[in-house]
Amino acid sequence: MKKIATLLIISILLTIATDAMAKKRRRRSFRSKQRIGTMLYGAKVTFGMSNVYGKFNANAGKFKFGTEIGFVGSYQFAQDAYLIVSPSYSYYGSSVDNANPPAAITSENINYRFHYVSLPIQVRFDLSNFYAALGPQINFLVSAKGYHKYKGNFTYFENESVTESINRFDVGGRISFGYKFEMGLFVEISYYNSFGDITKDTPSDGSLPISKNYNTNSYIGLGVGILLQR
Repeated sequence: MKKIATLLIISILLTIATDAMAKKRRRRSFRSKQRIGTMLYGAKVTFGMSNVYGKFNANAGKFKFGTEIGFVGSYQFAQDAYLIVSPSYSYYGSSVDNANPPAAITSENINYRFHYVSLPIQVRFDLSNFYAALGPQINFLVSAKGYHKYKGNFTYFENESVTESINRFDVGGRISFGYKFEMGLFVEISYYNSFGDITKDTPSDGSLPISKNYNTNSYIGLGVGILLQR
């Protein structure tokens, strides 16, 4: 009986050791493919919250839903260092309560929705499976709309384009922290904030800007993606 128990224990230990060695070989095999000059391609989607910091009629904006969907390219230029380029579609929202609503209106809320084509360019540094990345991001405005909700004797809605009140280009900084799995999957949390004012002082169509104060776009999101070698 003791011999059987001993053999069973030895068998279990050998199975565990063999499995550990197999996993180690798989990790080495996966990592060995990633040498300096390696290029990986994939896709990424990020969901989070966005806001326009500044003041709309003396009231600060509130966070609303935002998302980013696009492609990812990775180029390894040094040991554990990569250049990451992620062209994507970005949707950023923001909400504000008007402190000075029109006459006969008790309250006015405006939901702003910004649609961009974005290009984050980051340098990523790996520490085992964890990584950090930072770099600039360029946003090109496609359209911007303001959805007004008025409350008075009754509630009604009004939609308007505010594209001419927003600068076409928005440049900012982006920082990301993430974890990558063996098969190319990764998850990360990212934060973006624009460097300059996204609003115009004098829109080309003669309308008032959505804010007379300095406004920066801000976004934080949790993303998931995949990178594969060609």
